[in-house]
Amino acid sequence: MKTKKRIYFYGRFPAKREVGGVTTFTFDAASIMDNETTSFIDMWEAEEKKIPNNTNYSIINRRSILGILRILFKIVKPNTTHFFNFSNSFVAIFFFFIPKLYSNKWVVIFHNGEQG
Repeated sequence: MKTKKRIYFYGRFPAKREVGGVTTFTFDAASIMDNETTSFIDMWEAEEKKIPNNTNYSIINRRSILGILRILFKIVKPNTTHFFNFSNSFVAIFFFFIPKLYSNKWVVIFHNGEQG
């Protein structure tokens, strides 16, 4: 029996007074994707996050050394798919520099959220 590949979905869940393209897309994806094979990684701490029931997720502090190490540990796991859902140019630059293993698949969606 072939095992399913693990998908890591990097995106922001909606929170109190925070709604946008990335948050809506992340929430909708979590509502329909298989929680046994998909892990959602939210790197933006906020109060009153709206996360669908039974979602496999982690909220990781992207500004701490431990948080960065946790993210890198997930990124270097072989035979995984990494789905990045972001809205600013800094994250696009970050994506360019992260280590990419050839056995992994990389998917990026850019929502043009920042205009300035």
